[in-house]
Formats: sequence, structure tokens, C-alpha cells
Amino acid sequence: MHHHLRAIGILRSLIITVMMVFAYYPTDFSDPEVTSMIDPFLSREILDRGADWSAVWVGEPPHKLRADRRNAWLCFRGEIEAGDSPERARLRVAVDSKYWLWINGELVVREGGLKRGPAPDTTYFDEIDIAEHLNAGKNQVSVMVWHFGRSGFSHADSGEVGLILEAKVDGKVSGTDATWKVYRHPSYSLSDQPLPNYRLSEPSYRFDARKDIGDWFAAGFDDRDWPSVYEFGGTGSKPWGELSKRPIPMWKDWDLQDFVGKIPARNEAGQIRTKLPYNCQFTPYLEVESDAGRLIMVEGDSARFTEAVIAQYVTKEGRQTYEFPGWMNGHEVVWTIPKEVKVVALKYRETGYNAEFTGSFASSDPFLNGLWEKSRRTLYVTMRDTYMDCPDRERAQWWGDEVIELEMAFYALAPESRHLARKGLLELAAWQRSDGVVYSPVPSRGWGKELPTQMLASVGQKGAGTYFLHTGDTETANKVYPAFKTYMKLWELDKDGLTVERDRLPSAALRLECAVAEAACQHGSPSRPPGHCPKGGSELRATQAGIQQEVLDRHSLQLCH
Repeated sequence: MHHHLRAIGILRSLIITVMMVFAYYPTDFSDPEVTSMIDPFLSREILDRGADWSAVWVGEPPHKLRADRRNAWLCFRGEIEAGDSPERARLRVAVDSKYWLWINGELVVREGGLKRGPAPDTTYFDEIDIAEHLNAGKNQVSVMVWHFGRSGFSHADSGEVGLILEAKVDGKVSGTDATWKVYRHPSYSLSDQPLPNYRLSEPSYRFDARKDIGDWFAAGFDDRDWPSVYEFGGTGSKPWGELSKRPIPMWKDWDLQDFVGKIPARNEAGQIRTKLPYNCQFTPYLEVESDAGRLIMVEGDSARFTEAVIAQYVTKEGRQTYEFPGWMNGHEVVWTIPKEVKVVALKYRETGYNAEFTGSFASSDPFLNGLWEKSRRTLYVTMRDTYMDCPDRERAQWWGDEVIELEMAFYALAPESRHLARKGLLELAAWQRSDGVVYSPVPSRGWGKELPTQMLASVGQKGAGTYFLHTGDTETANKVYPAFKTYMKLWELDKDGLTVERDRLPSAALRLECAVAEAACQHGSPSRPPGHCPKGGSELRATQAGIQQEVLDRHSLQLCH
């Protein structure tokens, strides 16, 4: 018996060690053993499903290995039909993770899609008016899908690359089906070091221009040798689940711009540092002359410090242009370009959340005026798929940051900004854990820990209270109230009106502790004979004397079952 108890005690110590490693070192959040630690509660009423779909999910045949879909760039081609001068044309698109869309060779959507997870096992879809882009008869639709291939602190990986697209033009419906073609773009691969930190779902990528397939998105491109798509099934099909309409505007993208000042010469490290007018989200653009096989690297000025995304480009022979599709962040853009490559032009395209600056401040004090400008730029650069703690290291929806950001947006930005706060509140409620805890950041497959001060702020006056004060949005209030009420029931107040400390276990620890408890229960413990397991939840507490099993009578919620 003593050896049995010692073995369980050692196992418990190993569990704690594993948890510490999980907390501080890179983890592939797509691993089922990690994702199974999270068992969130889903309120189906939170989703905005929209009308039924007749199109189906399509892609390559199912991938057996995660390596086959990590940083996958898939090119899809198909047709939709339109009558003469269509008045109404609605296009709906869903992917995991991002997409670019052309109609008859014209770029219509630049980086569509939202990081996945309006609720666990569900996916966002975009809805776009495309009437002005259609011709009478058949129209060629081309879609490039960028599949991250792993979860992060703001994205829940589905486990498969896929596209579903449906057009409704003056009442006639067409979309993805067995007639569509798909081809994996051969130019894209994972970049060399440095790699982004594990909190980011976005990979750092490389584009090899020597392998480019040209204007594959053009209306007249010959795709007869491309394979036909694999049909996964209609909406609701696994692994993408139910679809929920995008609750925020499509991005605002500016024209290509010159950098501030002249392009400087290379420094001793072979770098060219080009200045942006302010800290912003951007996509870099280059035009160069080169022989084939030269490696160019581009990154934001803080990417190395924050372990953020970088991108690489391998030259082909001759004069060439390329715009990197994945957005970056910085005050400067740092280019590492071999001396053998002639730089013709370097530019950038600013991109961001679609809301104008409307608030204003002016004073006789230059410092205060500068502080205002920096403050509103800081707010704006931390908005995109979600409110973010930072646009480099994590891009994660931590609610300690969001309660500050959403309040400031009401004073600095146009009303469209409020939709991002609403999205955050809906996700917070939809990802509620089965024990009643709300947590952030979400959407996420690799995080389920409660940070009490942040979460109390999110459901209280600073978060939900501030949003409802400024919007009067009772519809959203009715959707999130049940989840927030459940969370508040976990808390008690003492005689001074202060919160009473609760016993808390991260979901990962909880699941591991429950597994040990179950094993001890089946084999017996000092205080309980074998087979006499409690019906409710349980937690093991290791002591020098052994393991004593306790039923958590303080909580009516089942923690382990």
C-alpha cells in the first residue's frame, strides 16, 4: 500500500512539473491531449447563423499528418452565375484561417476571414456584396486560402484546410461543389529561423518566386490539369462546425505608400531600415532586380525582441514585384537584402480595423498633443480580429487590456469600433468553461486559466457595463447575461463587501487531478475502499501521510464528470 501511495504521489509531482513546462514553454495547441483539457460551455443562442447554405465544404483529401497542413496555401477556382445587370449579389465565405478572393481576375477581398472560434468547434463566415464585380453569365471566382495549421492565443485550429463559398445573385444560388478545382501553391513554405513564439497561430512564411505559378487567379487561366476538390459536407460538418456571421467590418486597406524619407543604404548587417509615419499594421511590398535564388527577409522593427512573425522572399531571375500578404506591425520595416540584389522600390500598405478617428483633442501643450496622438495610435494598432494586448508577441484578447481599449474607443473612434467590443463579449460568454468560469484569451485551444481580476472586470462595470452604457445594446445583453450570471455565482462577498478567495484550478490541472482521483478511487485510498467513487467532482490533495480524497461539497457544479 505504501508503495502504491508513493507511486501516486510521484505521479502527482510529475503532473505539477508537466503543468509548469506547459505554462512556460512552446506547445502545439493543436495537440488533442492539450485541447481535451478544455471543456467549455457553449450557448448556441450566441451564434449568428444567417440563412441556410446549399454549398459544401471543399478542399484537399483529409490530411493524416499535421505537418501536411501547417502553413498551407491552397488555390481554389470555380464559377458562379449572374444575370444581366444583377441588382443584389450576396457572397458568403468561410475558411480556416484567412483568404484572398478574386472575381474575373479582380482582387475583391484582401485578407478575408476571422481567426476561428465564435464558440468552440465553430467558424466565422464573411458576407460581401459583389454585384459591382459581376458580368452577365458565368464569372470566374478564385480564392487563396492560408491555413495556419495550429492554434494560438486567439485562434482555435479546426484541424483541416477547407473552404465553403456560396453566392446568391438575384435569387439564384451557386457555390463550392465537386466542379471546383484546388491546387496547393508550391511557392509557399515555412520560413527559416527565427520562428514566431508559440502564442501566435500565424506562421512565418517564405515565398519562393522560382516556383511561382503566375496569375492563376486570372479569368483565362488554364486549370484543366488541377485536381478536383474533395467534398467534406455541408454546413455543420466536422471539423468546422456551425457557422456564425462575421460581427465586425471587413478591414480597411490603404493604397501602396512610400516610406518616410529616402530609402537608406544598407547598414553593415546588410539591412535597410525604412521608416513608417507611425506605428501601424502593414503589408510590405518590394520591387527588385536579381539573379535567381537570393533570400530576402522582411520584419517589423520589434519582431526579434517579441518573437513575432517575419517573412522571406526568394528571388527569381530578372525584375520582379511582390507584396507580402500577411500583415506585420512596427514603427519601421527592416529589410535584409543581399548586396547582389538591386532595389528598385520598397513600399508598404497600411491595413487595419475599419473605423475612422472621430474623437479629437487639442491644447497649447505640445506634450499633451503628442500624448493624445500616441494614445489613439496605440489603441488603433491593437484592434483587428480582436482587441489585442499587443500586435506582435501575442495578438491575444486579454480582457485586462480590452476593458481599457473598448472604453477609449467610444471617445476616439467612429461607432463601427463598438462591434469589436461586442464580438469580445459574445466570445467570452460562448467559451465559458463547464464549471462556470469565464476566462481569456479566447478563442483559444491551449488556454483555460481564470485570471480573477481580469474576468471580474470583463463582466462588471469596466467591461460589459461600459459597453452597455454607451450602446444600450439589450440584444447582446440578453445573450451574455446567463453566462455572466453563472460566473458571478461562483463568488461570495464577506462582511466588508470584499470577494472571498475561491479554490481555483486551471482546467489543465483540474483534468489531470481528476484523472489521478479517478484512478485512486478505483483502486482504493486510505479513506475509501475500492469502487466507492463520489458522484460529484473530486480533487486529490497530496500530503506526507498519503492521499485523502475529498468531495467538493462547496460547489454544486461537477468539476470532473
